[in-house]
Amino acid sequence: MQSLKTLQRNKKELKEDLYNLNREVNQLNKRIKEKMDKLDRVDDLIHQQTQDIKVSEHAVLRYVERVLKVDTDAIRNALLPDKVKEQALRLGSGTYPISNGILKIVIKDNVVTTCLTKDINEY
Repeated sequence: MQSLKTLQRNKKELKEDLYNLNREVNQLNKRIKEKMDKLDRVDDLIHQQTQDIKVSEHAVLRYVERVLKVDTDAIRNALLPDKVKEQALRLGSGTYPISNGILKIVIKDNVVTTCLTKDINEY
């Protein structure tokens, strides 16, 4: 069995080791924070240089309606003829042929989500 004096010396050494390790951890944490801040600044610079302005689908639609004078209601009616609308209301989500089978529309949860043509593989 170790003497009390030896145990106390071991305790003191362990406390000193812990103190020194904590100092090292604090220094490392400070360095980590500095590097993370620098990384954030670089990310900001990259974002500024790669930032682009996009045109929304809504803006395109409004341009088509207001500038090109395209009747979007006529397009909506062509995409969802009354007969197909009645079928979809009865049958629910699915793919429905329109325009004498030249096109198909996809309806999901009572919304026409896309229009497919024969040249598209999904047709």
